[in-house]
This record gives sequence, C-alpha cells and structure tokens, in this order.
Amino acid sequence: MALLLEIVTEAHLHAYVDGELDAEERAAVEEILADDAGAAQRVRAYERQIACLHRLFGAGPEEPMPRGRPAALRAAASAGPAAPARTPPRGRS
Repeated sequence: MALLLEIVTEAHLHAYVDGELDAEERAAVEEILADDAGAAQRVRAYERQIACLHRLFGAGPEEPMPRGRPAALRAAASAGPAAPARTPPRGRS
C-alpha cells in the first residue's frame, strides 16, 4: 500500500464516514480503525449521528447528499456561529 497514515485525524474520520476518501485513503483509515478502538468508536458515533440526522431531515440512501456538501457544511461551520434568528413579536390579545 503506497499510502500509510501514521496519525489519523478527526478530519480523516469524518471524510471516511462521509465517503469522501479515495480507495487508497479509505483502506489506510480502515487499517488504522482495525487497530485503534478509540478511533473506531468515534466512527461508529459519527455514523449514528448521521443516521439520526437522516431520520430527522429525510436524507437517506434513496436521497444521497450531493457530493461536496459535507465539505461545504464544514466550511460554513468554521466561519463561526450565525447570528441568532429573531422571533417576531406575537400580537397582543
């Protein structure tokens, strides 16, 4: 195997779960996951989180997330928190 990851980062794990790795990178991460119980546990937690989000928002296997969407979401998240939405005042009775 030409690619050998000595340190797997959270970015690698998220890319693995999101399906953003090429075959060589995926194989390298899977090799590390086989030996690193903590990393494997985090991957399972990320997969459960994604499954919950799919149940809540309807994106499932029949509606795959568009390619590049996870990267766009990470970029938006790194931009910092958005301003809180204002709730319009309710009318008085």
